[in-house]
Amino acid sequence: MNKKESTSFEIDTDLKKTVLKILVSASNRLDSETASFISDPSDAETVHKMRLEIRKMRSLSSFIKKIAKSGCYNSINGRLKLLNKSLAAIRDLDILVLNCRQYNKSGRLTSIMSTERTVLSNRLRKEMSNPDRGQKMLPIDWPAAIEWDNQAIHETTTSDYVKKELIVMLKRYLKLGKNTDFSVPNQLHKFRIAGKKIKNIMELFLPILDIKEQKLYRRLKKLLQLIGDIHDFTASRCILTELSKKDSGLSDEANELARYFKKIEKKKAKCLHADWHRAENTIKSVL
Repeated sequence: MNKKESTSFEIDTDLKKTVLKILVSASNRLDSETASFISDPSDAETVHKMRLEIRKMRSLSSFIKKIAKSGCYNSINGRLKLLNKSLAAIRDLDILVLNCRQYNKSGRLTSIMSTERTVLSNRLRKEMSNPDRGQKMLPIDWPAAIEWDNQAIHETTTSDYVKKELIVMLKRYLKLGKNTDFSVPNQLHKFRIAGKKIKNIMELFLPILDIKEQKLYRRLKKLLQLIGDIHDFTASRCILTELSKKDSGLSDEANELARYFKKIEKKKAKCLHADWHRAENTIKSVL
């Protein structure tokens, strides 16, 4: 495919303007989705969209550390990380509820997980509705929050900075891939997080990427989707295992479903090495 993919706005050659435009846009969308969540915390899609915007901001705020003076990143990232942690727990239950509806015939597990999900989402809504608590999470005034290294900014353009930093990230990712045992959940999770940071940056700056780089973006997106599927079933199994320990009456049912999820995990994992090998070769072609 030779046609370039595009984002919703043009990328400015001025790095500072471009970064702020992306961050403010993501922050505004997060504010909008947050309002929707507070109004109706039961909607799974809202939670998912909130996490997407948080990922963009966390990835980009990390990406610009070389042109932003120390201090702003840690405080902002801490606030976003706090919110994302709560949303991740809700998202894991959303996925488990969907899986239970599909694979648990009795419906008992679906009911229990749905109730647990409601408890978590209502708790987060209460926290975010509290002026003191919510203010610590949102909103973020990005123009005021970032202290720029003006000399570093003036010495580069958006395209030059993105290309240079992507090369650094890709080289590290290749090294990480060689040292990652995909059968070890913690190592696979670390590999996934590093890949998502690269994917997020490539997605934000697609208009200035060349054909090979856009091909890599699509390869990486496919790889991370597979790893994400494996992660989801692993998370579902962990929740079910904990449930079986707490409620002996549901132990057999929960363990049976957990074993079935393990089979699905193994089936998906068989494709992992091949997908990574293709992505690895594409990374090398870009470098």
